[in-house]
Amino acid sequence: MVTGKPLTIGGSRGRVEATGRGLMIIAREVAPPAGFELAGSRVAVQGFGNVGSVTAKMYAHAAGATIVAVSDIRGGIVNDAGLDVPAVLEYYGRKKSLEGFPGGEAITNEQLSSSTRATSWCRRPTRTSSAATTLRACGARIIVEGANGPTTQKADNIFRERGIIVVPDILANAGA
Repeated sequence: MVTGKPLTIGGSRGRVEATGRGLMIIAREVAPPAGFELAGSRVAVQGFGNVGSVTAKMYAHAAGATIVAVSDIRGGIVNDAGLDVPAVLEYYGRKKSLEGFPGGEAITNEQLSSSTRATSWCRRPTRTSSAATTLRACGARIIVEGANGPTTQKADNIFRERGIIVVPDILANAGA
C-alpha cells in the first residue's frame, strides 16, 4: 500500500488538504447542535503540522472562524483578536517553528488548554487528562480530534461530564 502518491501514478488530487478539510467540514456540521455556528466562532488548533496548519487555514477562510491560537509540540501563539493565518503559515514555513511570530503572544500547550477562549478545538495527541479538566473553563464546546488516539478514556469521560462534544478521531480525521 502506498499513500501520498503523485497524481501521475494514481494519487488523489487534494490529498495533502484532505484531513484538514475534513476536520473543518465535520466541525461545521457539529457546531449547530452544540449551539453555535462555526462561522464567527473562535478556534484553537493544537498541533500545527501538516494537518493542523491546513485545518487552521480551512477554518479561517472556508468556514469564517477566527483562529485565536495555534501550537506545535514546542509551544504556540495566541492573539485574542485573531491570528493572521496566512502570515502564520508563511512564518512557520520559513522558521519551522511558531516561536517569535510577531502577531501573537507566546503560549505553552498547557496555557493554550487553560486560558484560550475558544468554542472549538482541534487537538493533537494528548495522553493525559490534565488538559481535559481545563477546557470547559475556557469555553470549549466541541473538540475535533485530528490525531489518532488523541485522548485517554479518562479524558473522554471528563469531556462528557463537562458537556463538551468530542468528534472522535476515527470520524474526524477521515478526510474529505
